[in-house]
Order: sequence, then C-alpha cells, then structure tokens
Amino acid sequence: IFVSLTNANKLQIYDTNGVLIRDFGADIRGAKGIDAGSSNIYATDGLRKSLKVYDFSQVLVSEIAPFVDPYDVAVGNDGIFVLDKGSNSILKFSETRINIFEEPEEEPAEYEMVMNINGLGLNAPEGLAFDWDGIDEYLYVADKGNNRLLKLKLPTISPMYMWDNFKAALARQDIDEAVSYFHPE
Repeated sequence: IFVSLTNANKLQIYDTNGVLIRDFGADIRGAKGIDAGSSNIYATDGLRKSLKVYDFSQVLVSEIAPFVDPYDVAVGNDGIFVLDKGSNSILKFSETRINIFEEPEEEPAEYEMVMNINGLGLNAPEGLAFDWDGIDEYLYVADKGNNRLLKLKLPTISPMYMWDNFKAALARQDIDEAVSYFHPE
C-alpha cells in the first residue's frame, strides 16, 4: 500500500496488515497523489509542479514537468494519467525505454505525453481511480467543482456516465436510476 503525506513531504509503503515498511521520497514537496505500475512508483509533487518517478527500490529515476497543479496520478493498462487540477485536465503519458539492447532494466525510461484530455468541463478535479470489468478499463474522475463523478471508458476517453449531482444520488441511494439516466444511448 502506497501513501503520500502532503504536509510531511514524504511517501510511505505499508504491508497489507497496515505495518509501515518504509518512508521514502525525501526530495518530494507537497505530495498528493501516488500510484504504482508494473515497474515504477509515481507521485505528484505539488510544490515543484512535477510527477516523480521512483523504481521499486524507491530511488528517484525520472521527473516529468511542468504541470500547473498536479493533484493525482493513476496507472492503468493504457498509460499513466496525471490529474492537473490547475489546468482542469487529465494528461496521459506512455512509458518507452530509451535503449533495449543491453541491460534494459538499468536504462532510464522516457515519458511521452500522448493525450491531453481537457474537453470534459472539469472544475477543480481532485481524484483519479481505475476499474476493470474483465473486458473494458474505466477511469473515474472526482470532479469536485462540478459535484460529479465521471466514468470514462478507456482507451477512447468517451464519457460513459455523468452524475451531475452524485452526492444527491448517493444520499437517495438511487444508484441504478442515476446510472440509467446518465448512460448515453
């Protein structure tokens, strides 16, 4: 389990029983979001407006910048997604190896922005999460300023569900009606 501690300026790893394994990320300031892929750990650095990339030994191997206000990160099968609260957008990155001929595990990774998803009308978004139903992968976006939760089907990034006032739907425990109402035909 990976945890980012914003005010303490550090990252932590816990085991599944909640026991602290290790602190790391002494170089990070204003950590907000953290996620892990198959080969790296990704954490947003709010003060330096960047995304830090650590290997599983918790060594900083790369930094992606600049962002306006990188708030969260989520790693899925289709790429690395960074939620930039300051620009109300989601940036998708792909990871490519620079040299695969000798000892590729020691070569640095190169990150390329492959998509800027900014046409969703986001307003102060604060969270990203992935879900996979066995066939399709979905990216959830907590759009705080619009009081809604977006469910985006990947890799096309087309809105599948929009709950313009999901708080009210949850309070009524009317999830089925909300989903059927906002499901596009």
